[in-house]
Amino acid sequence: MAKYEIMLIVSGSLEEKAADKVADEILSSLKKTKVETTKYGSKQLAYVIKKDTHGYYYQYNFETDEVPLINEFRRLCLINKNVLRHLIINCEKDYGYRASINEKKIKAAENQARIYQEKKAQFEKAREARMNEMNAAMSAAEVAESAEAPVEVATDGEKRTVKSTTTKTTTSKTTTKKAPTKKTTKQE
Repeated sequence: MAKYEIMLIVSGSLEEKAADKVADEILSSLKKTKVETTKYGSKQLAYVIKKDTHGYYYQYNFETDEVPLINEFRRLCLINKNVLRHLIINCEKDYGYRASINEKKIKAAENQARIYQEKKAQFEKAREARMNEMNAAMSAAEVAESAEAPVEVATDGEKRTVKSTTTKTTTSKTTTKKAPTKKTTKQE
């Protein structure tokens, strides 16, 4: 049995009893189905629908396998002029409840999570190795700086020679303004 949720908005220009009657007439199309009804009452609409600014909200939750009942409910909502909007949601589609109980989808999600964790671990391991290599090179450079002698650093089977020389750099900023020049032409 599929789980359904229906939201129905009846025109706010009707009185509350008349709106309840319209909703009950449409609900009667579901016949023998056990329906859980939630009435939210009159609320202001987000935008004007059929010149109405208020509407009576109803929510219906039920289970059924009979698709013709859903189609009949939809047809009655479209025919009735007092129904502003309706929304029918099948809660058991692949993105809803059914996805949480579907073994194939659960296995696929677990597999994706496992692959993600493996790649994350590989990335962290490579990052840690790069950090260790950089720290070793920096410490070797510091030792070389204090000894002022070339130091050999071995990384990944290669030997690199790090020469450290201390240099001080100074920067100075000078600005000069040039006087504007005028072009003069001699006329004879």
